[in-house]
Amino acid sequence: MDTETSTQISLKATEKSQIPWNKHIPFKIYVNIREHGIHYMQITPQSTAGYFIPNVKIIRNPSAGMHVYKFLYIPTEQGLIHYSFSVVASTNKTNFAASDSGTFILNSSLVRTPITSGYMGYQLGMYLIILSSILILLLGIKKGLYYLKEKLIPQLVHQQVRKGV
Repeated sequence: MDTETSTQISLKATEKSQIPWNKHIPFKIYVNIREHGIHYMQITPQSTAGYFIPNVKIIRNPSAGMHVYKFLYIPTEQGLIHYSFSVVASTNKTNFAASDSGTFILNSSLVRTPITSGYMGYQLGMYLIILSSILILLLGIKKGLYYLKEKLIPQLVHQQVRKGV
């Protein structure tokens, strides 16, 4: 079977905002299929450092039209990172291929630079969740101590006095 790069299939990879608590970078992959009769399609990500989850995505009998797939990049080292996504779609007669690629920079903390507003929003949300959790925990402890001091201990003492201990 021959493989041809044509207008029958196209692929566009877009980076989303990095997640601050685990440093992962989500990708959305848009595959536009203009050919009917595709039996098998495979999307493969590659990078110069780190790895993608999943490392390959296989789709059987995809329909014509726009399809969106998610991949997660896991960084392992700093520097200039090159990535690429390729798709191969097979019919009974031929294979169609398309690809997209790009680069980004990771600093020594494995944070993508320049830092995006989405990353800052994620970071702010993360700190608000942590602060809210601490406040809820402190309020729970305060209520628990109040219940223990004002309700439970007097009841226990009252029961002990009634028993004559």
